[in-house]
Amino acid sequence: RTVNNPGALGQFQLGWQGLKNAIGVRGDVSYTQYSENSTYADLGAKPDLWNANLDLKLALPVGTHFFGSSTRFTPYVIGGGSYLHYRNLRMMLDNGTGGFGPQHATIAGSTSDWQNSWGWNVGGGLGWHFGSKEIFIESRAIHFTNDDVFGHAWHVPVAFGVNFY
Repeated sequence: RTVNNPGALGQFQLGWQGLKNAIGVRGDVSYTQYSENSTYADLGAKPDLWNANLDLKLALPVGTHFFGSSTRFTPYVIGGGSYLHYRNLRMMLDNGTGGFGPQHATIAGSTSDWQNSWGWNVGGGLGWHFGSKEIFIESRAIHFTNDDVFGHAWHVPVAFGVNFY
């Protein structure tokens, strides 16, 4: 199911969660451009996807000082609502007929114009807090619906970054 190859992701986030608080809130906006998959090049330009999420973030009280007393380790779960704005997004036809290539891909919405969808997301991550910075890695499954033959789809970004406090 690789009609969209992994590509580049950039994300900006803003939120609030006290260092020792279990629950926080976060909003983020990210842009993903999938890399070229030559099998589906006839479908046009590389897919672009913008998404915005408004989430609750729950810090799990597990192994807080696993890496010593000067580093605060925080595993967390995150989830909430999502809005997606995309174009040239390839989707696989489940019925096995039509489309392009071995996985019968076609463009979501049958057009290369920008499209919009609402959805929800759930995922988790790991954070290492050092003074006024936190290094994190996280992944979320973002489920969204479209108004064509596909009904629904998933976007699963993996982000690595730094938060500043």
